[in-house]
Amino acid sequence: MIFNTIDLKDIGVFLALVVYATNSAWHYRQLTVDNALRFIDAHQKLVDTKFLSENRDKLESGDFHRDTPNGEEDKKFIELLRAFEQIALLQKAKAIPKSANTYMFGWIAQQIEPLLTEEEKDDCYWVVAVEFIKNMKSLADDLDKKTDGERVQYFQDINFYK
Repeated sequence: MIFNTIDLKDIGVFLALVVYATNSAWHYRQLTVDNALRFIDAHQKLVDTKFLSENRDKLESGDFHRDTPNGEEDKKFIELLRAFEQIALLQKAKAIPKSANTYMFGWIAQQIEPLLTEEEKDDCYWVVAVEFIKNMKSLADDLDKKTDGERVQYFQDINFYK
């Protein structure tokens, strides 16, 4: 017999390591894809909120004001805050990197942060959404100041499994 038992054991260990490495690589890739899909879904939910879809043009032109209480408009704004909260929780779970959130939600956060009422800012049940919006606005403000080359480098760091 050409192989002794030690050689067969070594081959078995080697094959087990190859299977483990292949499985780990596939699992890593699948988690990356799953996180990207969660991100895309959360992004779509935020963009599809009635508040954004109905007020986008006013937000872009700077003509939107949230001065007077409006029950229907406030409900739409709360729906928007819930969508932000979901994205914030995904980021806290490391499913979405800050750089991707800054790119996808920075402009929206820049428009929404000034619209937050003091009640919303002080409400303990909105702290996750409010802090996320403030953080995204700050990161977006910083991103706006970067040169094109710095932005390219910033976005090269986007990885959905960190």
